[in-house]
Amino acid sequence: MKTLKLALVLFSASALTPAFAGDYKLAVINDELTSQAVVSGQYAQALTLAKNQVQNVETAFETSVNQCAANIQLGNADEAISLCSTALKLIKDVKLDGTKRREMSAYAYSNRGIAHSLKNEFDAALSDFSTAFGKDKNTITRANYKLAKNSLQQGNANVAP
Repeated sequence: MKTLKLALVLFSASALTPAFAGDYKLAVINDELTSQAVVSGQYAQALTLAKNQVQNVETAFETSVNQCAANIQLGNADEAISLCSTALKLIKDVKLDGTKRREMSAYAYSNRGIAHSLKNEFDAALSDFSTAFGKDKNTITRANYKLAKNSLQQGNANVAP
C-alpha cells in the first residue's frame, strides 16, 4: 500500500485579491507528479502534468487536491471546487486507515472552502471549513476555520477577512 505524505504549504495567495493574500492556508499532498510544481509556484504546469497518464486512485486523489490548490492560486474557483469535490469522491476508495482518511479529506474540504470564498459563496465556504475542522483539527483546518468564523462574527458579511 502506498503511503500518502502531506506537505503543508502555506501560500501567500498572490493571484488572489489583496483581502485574501496570505490569510488562508492551502494544503498540497506530496506526490510524484504535481506537488513540486505547486510548491514552486508553477501552477499552470501543475495543471498539465498528470494529463494523459493512467493514474491509480491514490495518485488521482493527490493530483486532484494539488490541482485544486493550483487553480485557487490562479483564481479559477469553479475548477478548484470541481477538483476538490473529485478528491472527496476518490478518497473513499483510497486504502487508508480511518485517521489518515479523515486528515486527507479535511485538507480537500479546507481547500474547497477557500475556492468557495473566492466566489463569495460564504455559507458554502464556512460549511467546508467547519467540516474540515470537524474531521481533523490540525494547523491548517484550525487556522482556516477560525479565520472564516471570526470574519463572520466581526460582521463582515463574508468569509474573507
